[in-house]
Amino acid sequence: MRKTTSRKLLSLAVILALVFSMTGCVRYSTTMGVKKNGTCDIEIVYAVYNADTGDLSTDEEEELEEEEEEEENEYEELEEEGWEVEDYKEDNYVGVTLTKTDIKLDELEDVLQDTDLGFDDFSLEKKGSTWVLEWDINDNLGDTSDEGLSEDTIKEYDGYMTFELTLPNGAKVDNATDVSKDGKTLTWDFYEVEDGVIECEFSLVNVGLIIGIIAAVVVVIAAVAVVLILKSKKGGAAPADEAPVMPEA
Repeated sequence: MRKTTSRKLLSLAVILALVFSMTGCVRYSTTMGVKKNGTCDIEIVYAVYNADTGDLSTDEEEELEEEEEEEENEYEELEEEGWEVEDYKEDNYVGVTLTKTDIKLDELEDVLQDTDLGFDDFSLEKKGSTWVLEWDINDNLGDTSDEGLSEDTIKEYDGYMTFELTLPNGAKVDNATDVSKDGKTLTWDFYEVEDGVIECEFSLVNVGLIIGIIAAVVVVIAAVAVVLILKSKKGGAAPADEAPVMPEA
């Protein structure tokens, strides 16, 4: 459950809307780990740099308080739906971390879109044995640019906007901006994604492993067959140096 949190930290959506221009930077990340059993764990981080609402006008403070109450209710609803909400505080950034585990892949799209946390254009669809993920992040980038935040400003303050996806067998097709050496962890930097659309196709079936097993079985069967054939030929032929037995007169 959520740790004790100040009202300032609870008002993350409000901070994103009202304080971006004052704080100068943001950290936003979605980290998703897909498991072989067809479920995934997800973590979402929203945080801003040195969020300080002390200089707000009276009207802005009243608006902030009203929206804080709405945001607190939203977090309570997320907790009721199985999300864990905790404070995020690191490197002068403050915000929240939302986590949920063991989400079925065929339910992930609905689970994310029901949060109202920027996943309206996220889709995950299964086609045969392949899962096709697509996420149009142009609206997410537009929200930050509308608040006067640029890529240079965000990175200057060690901020980021990223999506990280770890897969059991790697991806079949992707446009990730960075891939781990083992090919299983893909990262998209929002500001480097071509056309602002994240794309990835993956399968939970390890095709390479299956092909390897089949190939090994074929080799074993072929070897056994050769041995049996050689034994059959050896047992059915008479020795060349043994004279035939003549019947008695």
